[in-house]
Amino acid sequence: MDDCEPCVVVRKISSSSSRTGLDRSGITIEIAPMPIGDMDPATEEAQEQAIPPLPSAPKPKRQIMMLPSVFEGMPPVILFTYTQACLAPQRPLERMVLADINGPKMYYSHTDAVHEYNAVINSLRQGGLYRVKSENRRWSLLWSSHPPPELLRTMKPNQKTNHFPGSQNLGRKDMLWRNISRMHRRFGRTYNITPQGYILPKGNLAWEQSRQRQPDALWIWKPCSASCGRGIKVLSNEIGEEDGKDMARKRGIVQRYIPNPLLISRRKFDMRIYVLVTSFRPLRAWLYREGFARFSGSLFSMDKKDIANTFIHLTNVAIQKTAEGYDKSKGCKWLFSRVKGYMQTMFGHEAVEQCIKDMQSVIMTSLQSVQPVMIQDSHCFELYGYDILLDDTLKPWLIEVNASPSLSADTKDDYKLKYGMLEDMFGILTLGKVGLDQNYRRVGGFDLMWNDGEVEEVYNEDEMLSAQPITASRFGGYMADRKQHLDHVLSEAKINMRTRMTSDKSFMSSNMASSGSKT
Repeated sequence: MDDCEPCVVVRKISSSSSRTGLDRSGITIEIAPMPIGDMDPATEEAQEQAIPPLPSAPKPKRQIMMLPSVFEGMPPVILFTYTQACLAPQRPLERMVLADINGPKMYYSHTDAVHEYNAVINSLRQGGLYRVKSENRRWSLLWSSHPPPELLRTMKPNQKTNHFPGSQNLGRKDMLWRNISRMHRRFGRTYNITPQGYILPKGNLAWEQSRQRQPDALWIWKPCSASCGRGIKVLSNEIGEEDGKDMARKRGIVQRYIPNPLLISRRKFDMRIYVLVTSFRPLRAWLYREGFARFSGSLFSMDKKDIANTFIHLTNVAIQKTAEGYDKSKGCKWLFSRVKGYMQTMFGHEAVEQCIKDMQSVIMTSLQSVQPVMIQDSHCFELYGYDILLDDTLKPWLIEVNASPSLSADTKDDYKLKYGMLEDMFGILTLGKVGLDQNYRRVGGFDLMWNDGEVEEVYNEDEMLSAQPITASRFGGYMADRKQHLDHVLSEAKINMRTRMTSDKSFMSSNMASSGSKT
């Protein structure tokens, strides 16, 4: 019994055992000295088996799809295809080429400083990008909070981040009001796009005087930087002691409550509109064609006994989904295309088209009001969620602007809108990286609304070749066919090339004729 040799044995051990081994689903492989001849060979063979190491299955690699540029000498760009989740017809893929799956990888980083939205993560993953920590500077896209100057100074030309420095000038309720109010004093009624308001507690005296002049008015108070309807109160002319103390202590904005909102089925609603800004100097803004109308779950009332009922006065989904009888499968939202169809039956085509133009004007006016105080950086972009309320005369009122709109999807319409919008947005950013976005007026569901000046209306499929401007806004309309637009750009480039060649030939012929006559 003195001779021993090492042997591989398989034994089940408890998780609290101190013996070292390689865990394989509760089975521990141990190297231990085993006495020779201690057991019957048959018994020993049955109880002791050699287990080879189990190879780990490799994870499937993500495939990046590329779209060759229609411009000679320009590199291809990443093609973000529509995922199954967005429920949209797939983009035409005839021109698509696959990148080398064993070639260099592309990365993104999503930090813990902001909420993680499933639509953002899944769209980037579907595009073939891998996630890394922000400290790993290999990322092409950083999804985080407002970038500090030291980060922007060290970013490479091909790196992007999802906020501009100073975007709180548009995203904070008090700063938005201050910027618009400043422009209103300078330029007058053009900037009359938000309800009358006062920043508290500093403007408390002016608000008291206004309440005396308008004794029957209702007011709405909002904390400056809260979201999801938190802390919002509807107030009458008579302010309770508790509310008075709250407003004297907390910084917020109080605005005149719009008494005559447009109603559908006797319910109040506002609209969430998505705007992508890729530059503030020069100002370049894209409008997404689809949006949401968010409804209150209770019938509208201006009775003062109902002012504390948030289910009547607030349309925030976070508020409405807590109401008794809320149906999650149906939600409390309509796509804007559906609202647009309803409005056209009620008010007519021309009135609705004018209303949409007025909404676009409100958006651009707000962007121009903050443009002087925004910090421009070519690495930055921003997707804003605009909340706009229509009154019963179809006048749009800007309620607030969200610098970090919710991008989580949990209903069919959510998936359709948000996944498609993000995939189109990433396509625009890819184009912007090589300087081509200013040559496009539409990409997927985005229309270029402003490019250092108002952009003319785009053309639809039937009118594109004849180049006749359309009179109807595309907001709330169809989704653009990106391939057809790129083919149109290519055909225009060929026409311009032939025109230049013809011009060059004519110039050479005239020179030769002139030389011959002199000879």
